Amino acid sequence: RDKPRRESIANQLQRLREAAMHQDNALQPLNQDSIAGIIQHLKTHAGMGADWWRASELKAMGKAGLSDLVGLLTRCEEMVAWPWQLYLVLELLLGKKPGIGGERPIGLMPMLYRIWSAARRHIIAGWSKQAAGHWDTAVAGSSALRVAMHRLMRAEAAVA
Repeated sequence: RDKPRRESIANQLQRLREAAMHQDNALQPLNQDSIAGIIQHLKTHAGMGADWWRASELKAMGKAGLSDLVGLLTRCEEMVAWPWQLYLVLELLLGKKPGIGGERPIGLMPMLYRIWSAARRHIIAGWSKQAAGHWDTAVAGSSALRVAMHRLMRAEAAVA
């Protein structure tokens, strides 16, 4: 009974993958100099992600390791796929400032994803700006109050 829906989803995923592969062909290749610069700007005490890389280990990596890293990131772009470790985000609870109490969640992205996203930040920023909606409070210039007011105005307009 759900077979046509599954096939439809599979077709949609295939089209999405093909579009991503087409975009990959238009990208400038990643290079060792830009990746090395990104690594040098990583905070040494940044928390590890699920890929278990430390910034200090990446900074100590030689040219052969850097070449392998650029090769891995390039291959991920070509395949439009990540190693499974890069799909995991570690969630932690950090204490809030004294007097406020409670905890706030943060997610630690894998270090290799952090490096790749810094290398492709211009593409990610454009996509994020285009894809974000009024409901998403995690965008630049947004606030919980703005979202709440927008929802109230939409509800008011729907009643009127």
